[in-house]
Amino acid sequence: MGNQGRQGGLFGKKIQGWKCNKNQGFNQGPFQQHQPLYPSSQERINKLEDILEKFMQTTLSHKKKFDIAFKNLETQLGQIAQ
Repeated sequence: MGNQGRQGGLFGKKIQGWKCNKNQGFNQGPFQQHQPLYPSSQERINKLEDILEKFMQTTLSHKKKFDIAFKNLETQLGQIAQ
């Protein structure tokens, strides 16, 4: 029973996106060349540098705003103290 009556069984059928190579087993069509699972070290370093640069710019911007707000608060406290 099972696949005995069918012609070719599972391996005789064409599965979309896959092709059967009797010597090598199944190879997925457009993905035959192995692509790295993770980006290269240099790509990760570049991305990390970009993230760090954005973080430093944002931090500097927030610091400038804080300095202005703190200076205004000092001025107001000085006016109240008089």
